[in-house]
Amino acid sequence: MLDGNTDRLQELDALRGIAATAVMLFHYTIQYHELFDQPHSTWSFSPGRYGVQLFFVISGFVIFLSLSRGTSLWDFAANRIIRIYPAYWVCLSITFAAMVANPLPEMNVSLMDAALNASMLNYWLLVPYVDGAYWTLTVELTFYASMGAMHLFGWLQKAERWISIWLSLILITSWGDLHGYHIPTVIRTTVLLDHGHFFFAGILFYRMKSSGFTALRWLLLAVCKDC
Repeated sequence: MLDGNTDRLQELDALRGIAATAVMLFHYTIQYHELFDQPHSTWSFSPGRYGVQLFFVISGFVIFLSLSRGTSLWDFAANRIIRIYPAYWVCLSITFAAMVANPLPEMNVSLMDAALNASMLNYWLLVPYVDGAYWTLTVELTFYASMGAMHLFGWLQKAERWISIWLSLILITSWGDLHGYHIPTVIRTTVLLDHGHFFFAGILFYRMKSSGFTALRWLLLAVCKDC
């Protein structure tokens, strides 16, 4: 439901908390031990690997909601920058300082690399991440740019049409993978061929909430599930 004071969907905040906790537990109980060849902890939380996908679904819902309310492209961009970059810079600084204090060969980056990471464009500049976990921000930024373009060209209300086309591309890409035809990673990332269906599921959930259930929306949501 909406919070009467802040016009926020409290359920989404709860889901964000669940997703963040799941990702943290996954990294500490499984990912750390795999990255650094350490024995696994006495217990592990493998479902935590799905926390990132949940974040993407939530992002699809929230970003489409924001743009559908008539937010200008400038306000949308400014809001995303204010909400993400300052916190990211703080985390980036802490992570880089920790790397300098306790260098690890697998995670060694230069000061210049860290500075370029601050732009959040380092992936396209072929600069390594200060922390590999930041890859999700590259995907989020790509999604924001894509939705900004849809807003600019007035295509938001045609969501089911372009989601259908986009999902078709994702399915073709999956077919190609099975038959040895691999699209370069940078193209897959730029066109959201690996994670787009999670964002689209969030958009479809919003469309269902705001304007009702339709057979096409259910069908597209089923395709998102099977991608």
